[in-house]
This record gives sequence, structure tokens and C-alpha cells, in this order.
Amino acid sequence: MSPWTPPDCKDGSDEDKHFCSNWTCPVGRWKCKNNNCIPAEKLCDGKFHCKDHSDELHDMCISLNLNCSSGKWKCRNKICIPYEAVCDGVNSCQDNSDEDPAMCQQWNCSSGLWKCKDNIQCLHEKNICDGGKYGKGLRSKGCNDGSDEAHCENRTCPKGRWKWKDGITCIDNIHVCDGTSYGVHSPDKSDEQADFCRTWTCSPGKWKCSDGSKCLPEKQILDKSKNCYDGSDEMIEYHRGRTCPAEQKDLSCKRCNDPAQCINEKYWCDGRGVGSGRDRKLLLYGCMDGSDEGPACKHWECLPYSPTKPNG
Repeated sequence: MSPWTPPDCKDGSDEDKHFCSNWTCPVGRWKCKNNNCIPAEKLCDGKFHCKDHSDELHDMCISLNLNCSSGKWKCRNKICIPYEAVCDGVNSCQDNSDEDPAMCQQWNCSSGLWKCKDNIQCLHEKNICDGGKYGKGLRSKGCNDGSDEAHCENRTCPKGRWKWKDGITCIDNIHVCDGTSYGVHSPDKSDEQADFCRTWTCSPGKWKCSDGSKCLPEKQILDKSKNCYDGSDEMIEYHRGRTCPAEQKDLSCKRCNDPAQCINEKYWCDGRGVGSGRDRKLLLYGCMDGSDEGPACKHWECLPYSPTKPNG
């Protein structure tokens, strides 16, 4: 989920109750009873998306008898859930039809999932040989029969994962050399040793500090918060001319007037400006020099599903 809700019209006209009651949702979106619009594919998917919960009314979902969208599976009670949620040990259908033992024994796990030895439960590959714990001793999701943690010394970590020096446990590459000691890390801290990290190749979307000690997410570069031990993430000379990274949802990055900074195009002309406080540490919503806002926005074409421009 996005860490912030996109801003609306500054005058609030896009949320006027009378206006919304007469508003027809765009193609591909469905109108809640409270007049909000949600993506049509989220209707009767087992999760509440309308604030009034009107998208998951039991009788309505049964009467609509919707065909589930691609990648979704229909429960006995007619709601749709993702295929990867079927036979995963969690009652996602609410009527438990997705966890019926007889059905699950015949179920082929989705791509990227692994079937436990009990031949009933499907488990994500990232949970195999993960030591069974995340963070401060919290049990991770695993096979109920424990088969995901058996014979790990003979297993090769899946692509994108790295094996601890214990020769047993695998963690995601994105956690290696990230400079933190919390979350998913090896207890001997072998994934954060300085000599090792200098030879480690950072995962895509990450940038290595000039001293080679850490791999940082692109969003932490030039965010006015020192993240590298040597401060190189905040030194402009290291970043001028760099290629703006690609970001989520196929939206490209756009360079600010200051050639050292890039922001996602969806934040261009959004009226928000630069993040503040904790937000700034999580993600930059605007150019430090303010070049993403102002007079130039009168000629800026809003991206699909971006907030509507205020008048002027």
C-alpha cells in the first residue's frame, strides 16, 4: 500500500456529497453505497475496499455470481481470492472452502509456491529454510508439519536469496548489506560484515555507498538524511548525471531542475511538494528545488488516475 493518500482538489469540490451522488464512476470502477469508486476487480474479493463495506455484502456477491478476474479463484460463497491464497493454510474465503483438505490434496500449487510434505498446504518459496523466525523471534509462516525447515543444509537457496554462513538459512538479497540489524538477518551478522559487503553486488534498485559498506534504496539518496556512514548518499557530486531509476506501476522517473534528483512522475504537479518529518525518510514526494510545482504545471498533462488538477 502506498504510504500516503494522493491529495484531492484543494477546494474539496471532488468530494462534495451532492456532486458524488450524481457522479458516474469511470469504466472499470464500481460505485460503493457511500458513492466512492473502487476498481471493479476488487468487488467481492473477500476484502473491504468501500469504507461502508458495501463491496462485500454476502447476498449481493452471491446474486452477482461474478466471474473471477484472471488470477483469482471462486470460493463456494462466490467471493474471489488470489490463486496463491488457495491451500495456504489461511481461511481466505471466510467459509474455509479454500482450505478443504480433500480439495487441497488434489491442488497444484501456484508458480513460486511449494507443497508441504502433508500434500495439503502450499508455501511461498521465500519461507523455505528461513529458520522459521523473523525479527525478534516471531514465527514466520511455514508448513504446519515443519517440512519446510527439514534438510535445509542440502538445499540451494532460490534465486534472489542468500544463505547464511550457518549453511542452512536463506534470506532475501535485499536484506544483505543494508546496514541494519533488525528484521530478517543472520544471527552472526555475517550479512553485514564490512569486508564481505565491499565485494557484494547490490540488488537492482539499490545504490552502494562510496565506502562500499551499505546498499541503499534509491529513495534514500538525497533525502536530506545521512544513511551512508561516509555521507556519500547526500553528496551531490556522486549523483549528478545518474540515470533516473524506473519505479513501480510502470511510471517513469523525471529529473528535477537540480540534475542530482529524480522523483516519480506521479508526484509531479500534485500540489504536495517535498515530504516532511518522517515522510522525508520514507519517500520524497517532490523536488527539493520546487521545480515539480508552480507555473509549469498549467501545461502538465496529468497521468492516468492521478488527482484532478485544481482550476488554474
